[in-house]
Amino acid sequence: MINKIKTILFCASLLIIACITKPAPEPVLTEEMKQVQIVYGWDATDILEKAGCEGVRMETVAFNDANTYAVRARAVHLSANVAQVVYDKDVRFWNCGKAAKKREVDELPKIRLGELIGAVGGFDGAEVIVNGKSDAIGRQAPIGRTLIVDAKGEYVYLQSTFPMQTVVKCKITSGDKAHIKKGMKVYLKP
Repeated sequence: MINKIKTILFCASLLIIACITKPAPEPVLTEEMKQVQIVYGWDATDILEKAGCEGVRMETVAFNDANTYAVRARAVHLSANVAQVVYDKDVRFWNCGKAAKKREVDELPKIRLGELIGAVGGFDGAEVIVNGKSDAIGRQAPIGRTLIVDAKGEYVYLQSTFPMQTVVKCKITSGDKAHIKKGMKVYLKP
């Protein structure tokens, strides 16, 4: 009987320890990884080829938009400085080190963005307030419409929850709120 009680207490303590342990910290990006540019969509292929970039490899990489560590790490391993996410988790890696038209490559992240509709006006608790560049924002961003905040190369996805004439309240669906600052541009997702 005492052995059963000891076993139950031991199992209970293991369960409690398992429940209160912290999740593993996010891996730290090295300086080399931070230099890897991540672009999205097949549209980028023509631009990269015309700029003189060299295709290195295409493969499936397990990652999500919130944490691009796996893509960046694989790019560094392959000596690539551009990672093109072409379909879901299929990534094509490019070396643009000798590209003749580097300016075109620098402009690539913008092809992911749709029409500019406003800027971040502030925060209301967990929600983001987007001020429209015209009074048509309520029609452009009806409830459920996806918007993208261009947070200096990191993209934060919003979903419209309460559109008005000149502003729209949104909840964050992907990305980190800490990256968003007042005045950052907001685009419609194409």
